[in-house]
Amino acid sequence: MSLKSILDKRCPNTLLTASDLPEGTRFTSFVAAGFEESPQDFHSPVIFTFSEPVYGKTAWAANKSNVKTIIKLFGSNEQDLIGKTIKLEVISVRNPQTGAIVPSLAVSLNQ
Repeated sequence: MSLKSILDKRCPNTLLTASDLPEGTRFTSFVAAGFEESPQDFHSPVIFTFSEPVYGKTAWAANKSNVKTIIKLFGSNEQDLIGKTIKLEVISVRNPQTGAIVPSLAVSLNQ
């Protein structure tokens, strides 16, 4: 069983990705309802849940860099984060598996 199938079974099709945003969208945001540790061996350490769906999705898997940025902006206490609006920016990154340049979501420093 693959990690993706495990994650999809746990939270089917709920994770927001840059490809979920309409073409040309540069920013989106969500109000944090909470977060949880990702499944073991998942590529992102934390999954943030939204207080309301964003483009039909209810959560976002944050990579280590995004988690560090969120801690820098809001602190690491879950209670301090709940209700905060987190702005995400669409950026271009290199997919480490394919080498292709793809869109990704990163926490914007301009909250």
